[in-house]
Amino acid sequence: MVIFGLILIVTSNPFKNWREQTIGYYLVNLSFFALLLVVFYSERFSLFLIPFYAVVAVQPFFMEKFKLKKFIPVRFSYLLMVGIIAFTFAKSYSFNSRNINSGPTELLTLRDWYEENVSTEEKGKILAARKAHVAYYLNMDFKLMPMADSYDEFITKLKESNVDYLYIGTIEAGLRREFQFLLDPKSSHSGLEVVVYFNDPPSVLYKVIRE
Repeated sequence: MVIFGLILIVTSNPFKNWREQTIGYYLVNLSFFALLLVVFYSERFSLFLIPFYAVVAVQPFFMEKFKLKKFIPVRFSYLLMVGIIAFTFAKSYSFNSRNINSGPTELLTLRDWYEENVSTEEKGKILAARKAHVAYYLNMDFKLMPMADSYDEFITKLKESNVDYLYIGTIEAGLRREFQFLLDPKSSHSGLEVVVYFNDPPSVLYKVIRE
C-alpha cells in the first residue's frame, strides 16, 4: 500500500496543487503530534516528526510571506540560520553525550556477577523480563513477562514458556504492581529461587524451579 501510495503521489503531479498538499502535510503532522500528547508524549516517540519540525523552523528564511529579508539583510539571515543549526547541533551533541550512559547501569553489575558466579551448567537459555536488554546482557533469549490474573498462573505460564530465569526491577514492579512483592527476596516465593539481588536500585534475578 505504501508503494502504491507513492506511485499515486508521483503520477498525480504533486506540484500542481502544491498549496493544498502543503496544508495536508501540516494537518497530518499536527494530528500525529496531537495524538502523542493524548497518548504518551516523549521526545523519542516523536523522532519521525523531525522533518516536519525542520520545515517549520526554516519557514522564516524561505517563505515569501515570512521572509526575514524584510527586516534584516539576506546574507545575515543565512548566517543566522547556519548559526542556529550549529548551535542546535552542539546542544544536541552535549545532551546525548551526558545521557547516552544514563541507562540502567545496574545491569552491567548483574552481568558481571552472573558471569563470575553462575556455572556453565546452571546458565539458562531463556529469561523473562519487561524488556529484552536484560536477556541480552546475560546472553539468553528473551521472553516477555506473561500476563496473569494470579501468582500461580504467572508461574505456570513461565514454566509453559520454558523460562529459566526471571528478572524483576523497580520498573517491572511499578508496571506490574500485583507482583511488587517479588522485589522482596527475603520472602518465600513458590516456584522461584533467588539467584542474586541488589539494593540500589532494588532488583532480583530469580531462577524458575522446575519440578
